Amino acid sequence: LNDCDNQVTKAAEILGVSVRTIYRYL
Repeated sequence: LNDCDNQVTKAAEILGVSVRTIYRYL
């Protein structure tokens, strides 16, 4: 993986956690 793909993967993981947290508190 190059650096760009790594950043995209990290961003996707952070967004996934954020969405789960938001739905948990709705």
